[in-house]
Amino acid sequence: MEHYLRRELYARAQESPEIFEFIESGSLDGIWYWDLIEPENEWMSPRFWETLGFDPSQKRHIAEEWKDLIHSEDLQVALKNFKKHCIDPTHPYDQIVRYKHRDGSTVWVRCRGMAIRDEKGKPIRMLGAHTDVTALMNAHEYTKSILDTIHEPLIVVDRRLCVHLVNRAYCEYFGSSKEETIGEYLYRLCGGIWDDEKLRKLIDSALNEHERIVDFELDRHVPQLGRRILNLNGRHVAHSGTSSDLILLAVNDITERQLARERLQASYLQLKKHHEAAVLASGQLFYTWNPETNAISYANTHALDYAPTELLGGFERWLELIHEDDRNKYIKEKRRSTEQKGPFSLDYRLQKNDGSYIPVEDHGYFTFDETGSVRWMVGFVTNVSDKKSLENQLRQAQKMEALGRLAGGVAHDFNNQLTVMIGYSEFMIDSFSETDPKYAQLSQILDAGNRAAALTRQLLAFSRKQVLQPKTLDPNVIVAQLDTMLRRLIGEDIEIRLRLNSRAAIKFDPGQLEQVIMNLVLNARDAMPSGGTLTIETKDIEIDETYVDAKHGAKSGPHVMLAISDTGIGIREETRARIFEPFFTTKSLGRGTGLGLSTVFGIVKQSGGNIWVYSEIDKGTTFKVYIPQTCDEIKPVRDVIRRSIEPSSKVVLVVEDDPGVRSIVVAILREFFTVLKSADAESGIEICKQFDGEIHLLLTDVVMPGMGGRELAEAVRHSRPNMHVMYMSGYTDTAIIHHGVLEADVAFIDKPIRARELVERAMELINREIRGK
Repeated sequence: MEHYLRRELYARAQESPEIFEFIESGSLDGIWYWDLIEPENEWMSPRFWETLGFDPSQKRHIAEEWKDLIHSEDLQVALKNFKKHCIDPTHPYDQIVRYKHRDGSTVWVRCRGMAIRDEKGKPIRMLGAHTDVTALMNAHEYTKSILDTIHEPLIVVDRRLCVHLVNRAYCEYFGSSKEETIGEYLYRLCGGIWDDEKLRKLIDSALNEHERIVDFELDRHVPQLGRRILNLNGRHVAHSGTSSDLILLAVNDITERQLARERLQASYLQLKKHHEAAVLASGQLFYTWNPETNAISYANTHALDYAPTELLGGFERWLELIHEDDRNKYIKEKRRSTEQKGPFSLDYRLQKNDGSYIPVEDHGYFTFDETGSVRWMVGFVTNVSDKKSLENQLRQAQKMEALGRLAGGVAHDFNNQLTVMIGYSEFMIDSFSETDPKYAQLSQILDAGNRAAALTRQLLAFSRKQVLQPKTLDPNVIVAQLDTMLRRLIGEDIEIRLRLNSRAAIKFDPGQLEQVIMNLVLNARDAMPSGGTLTIETKDIEIDETYVDAKHGAKSGPHVMLAISDTGIGIREETRARIFEPFFTTKSLGRGTGLGLSTVFGIVKQSGGNIWVYSEIDKGTTFKVYIPQTCDEIKPVRDVIRRSIEPSSKVVLVVEDDPGVRSIVVAILREFFTVLKSADAESGIEICKQFDGEIHLLLTDVVMPGMGGRELAEAVRHSRPNMHVMYMSGYTDTAIIHHGVLEADVAFIDKPIRARELVERAMELINREIRGK
């Protein structure tokens, strides 16, 4: 049908010259007709020649001049398109080429044509039109020159993503020429970096809806450039010179900016992680408060045993958690730090998740704007329960140390007086018969002195100034030996359970360990007036650094735990803080001296151990004594055999600065020895020099004005190498005793001195072979 209409139109045009007249005069295009079989049969409308600057009235043959009229650079393209159209009817003959104007200038012509074919499809004629698009192309070239001055890569594509235009910046950036780019499809360029489905959809939407493409990012590997991040912005461009709408894409390389942003983000995230780790490691709750919104954000809420959602509610919620007695001072401190623009610092009590209160320290800082208004408050809240506990332990230890020094000083001076009292009582009582009233009177004095001496021993034990003679012991053996006696002491309504699981040895004064056990058992008995269960347990444990950090004065390493537990009335918290103080007791008048637990405390501490108490009201109490283990071999303790004492001709030198003590000691020793006496070390040295005979024993006080007993013994050692030395003292702050433990092979007798013990010890020492003799 189409071919029929065309032939009919052609026939009518042959019959009606008016059609050609209209074409010649009415069309703005130059119309042309060319017979491909007989090239001399051609026709061009006047507009065709006018476009090229020729006079239409002058006969010209386009078939002869056509190749000369087309610009030499466009000739091959024109011929190529002409041949393609002749061979393939679907290939349009539509091109813009340059023609030579008569005046020598260039005319841009859009040349469109159609081949008329015979029944076999062979082209026999060409019919077409020429349109002068010089102005349009000049504008196009002008536009290209403008685009080439833009440093940002630009590219123009149609709906099929075929490239129509690129600027110089695009070619320079991607390393391609305009000839290699224009006419190609976008997704084939630059190694396929534009082959992106989302970009295709955006371009299609921009063309259909006349929408803009805004900040579309492509992260691609660009040949010869490596990883590049490209930001695309595009808009629809209506172009009258083509049959297809176009879109202009601006390409912006944001790689460095994006990488810097990524580095900044990574740095921020790393810093955030470090901050979170630091907050977690600190064990503190971190908060920020925005006064404008009244919102508080938290980090590490687990430090106070709260889940993050449980602290929602802003400032009012936090205020509710503060103890009601501390809220006013919290508000006042906040107001003060805001007004003075200084740090916020306050101790108060905060409610935990379980409803209990803990002491906390809150340290915060405010930031202000240019008007002086608060913008932010940041701070840390620290649970200081452990700190407060350690502070209380330290204060208690310092108080106990001060009491110990006082008790030790009193006991030392009192022992000198007791030595005189007990010594003379023992010395004089033998002069009377038991029926004599004076015997009974002296017995009362002697009993009172002994009771006083027992008190001083307890004070010295508490103050850790008694002399210890430690042995390597099996604690289980000591407990077992005391079992029978303990059962008689506590009564039948209390059950004793022994759990002796220790397999280690300890180094402890056996008499002192017995005293520790006895005192703790008696204390447990008094806590169970209606009966109950008393458990004595030994166990080998390892004290680690965590326990040491929590318990002031504890030492790490292997220990034996001696625990004595009762099911009694328990000890209140305020009482537990004072139970080891001397003379503190909760018992009624006449039922205790208040020295039992203080004695235990002193003995354990002086022996290198620790004692802690755990108690709950109406559930009972446990005292745990921790004693360091030893690797020394356990040796059996031999009993002392008492022998009768006979007078001797041996010579004893007594050096004592206290006249009362010196007098009674000399009086006791003269019954059995020849005694020399001196009030100070200097006089003692002179006696050693002047006395012609042998001095068998030097009995000297340790602490004296001027030269002490140790220095005295050293001073006379060379002149009298065979002389034995025995020291006497009221407490352990001496040069012959370290930490309350007697040095090896040192003879010592503590005050108050008993007559028989003094004579026995002196006789035993005099009869002993001199070491190295």
